[in-house]
Amino acid sequence: GMQSMVLQPIKANERTLGLVTVISKDKDHFSPALVHLLTSVGEGLGVLLENSLLQQESDKAHQAQLDLADENVVIAEIGRILGSSLNISEGFEMFALKTHSLVTFDQLDITVIDPSGEYDEVAFSTASDGGFPGPTSMQGSITQRVTSDLTGLIVQDLPASAIATDFSCLVSSANDGQRPLLIV
Repeated sequence: GMQSMVLQPIKANERTLGLVTVISKDKDHFSPALVHLLTSVGEGLGVLLENSLLQQESDKAHQAQLDLADENVVIAEIGRILGSSLNISEGFEMFALKTHSLVTFDQLDITVIDPSGEYDEVAFSTASDGGFPGPTSMQGSITQRVTSDLTGLIVQDLPASAIATDFSCLVSSANDGQRPLLIV
């Protein structure tokens, strides 16, 4: 079994990055000269390890920049779609497709509000081929809540009773197993 062991910290710039453990089956195997040699090796290993960590950080930052660039391309494409001369149905469809490449979702609905601000109406849904109900009163609706707060709303992990009480318009979605919602 083990008779001698040296534990040497791996250091770089006064920071300990790890530990080198050297084991021998021979008793009194490690002399002060060997320990000094291991200290030098440990310092070299520290530089190597620190360079590796810096490269990993650089690679992560580079990937984050690539991801952001990809997102910006999709956002620019969404802007192009919204400013195009497509008919509104095609525009909504393209918007949903491009948005899905940024944010995974099971369903995306677009609700429009009439100029009076009293009624809203579903104009597009990825879960339907049309045939939406007509305008509905915004009084007490989730649309009214979001538009009056002027902020998005995240609805997650609510029991069915809370959905029925606070978000009655979402009961059918909740009954289909859909819970996390982001409404902007």
